[in-house]
Amino acid sequence: MHAKILDSMIRHGIGFDPWFFEKHADTPNFPPHNIVQLGEDHYLLTLAVAGFRQNELTVVLEHDVLSVSGRKDDDPDKEGRHVLYRGIAFRDFSRQFKIGEHVEVQDAVLEHGLLNITLVRVIPESDKPKLIQING
Repeated sequence: MHAKILDSMIRHGIGFDPWFFEKHADTPNFPPHNIVQLGEDHYLLTLAVAGFRQNELTVVLEHDVLSVSGRKDDDPDKEGRHVLYRGIAFRDFSRQFKIGEHVEVQDAVLEHGLLNITLVRVIPESDKPKLIQING
């Protein structure tokens, strides 16, 4: 039981030393994604979005929730085509990730069917530890 919870935390968390958590545990696992910690305060979220164009994807960071969605503009059955077998999923999707405090989106790049979202934790100077000089 605890192993399943820990596995879910690892797969769906960013910025929570070392995880960030998916907002809804019952959310379908589409599109598949990876979370990689690149450094102490740098993370890479990669979603497999093959078949989606840049203008069909939306990435929004609002408060502590990162939302990634895709909405197909075209229908594969249009223009007189008849799909004989559909093995590639072109369904619309929406994924939400709970983001740790002070984590910001640095950039989002679509390349070779992968949406790479780079996140970085930026701690304000006022929240960083301060060294207090001891006088004698």
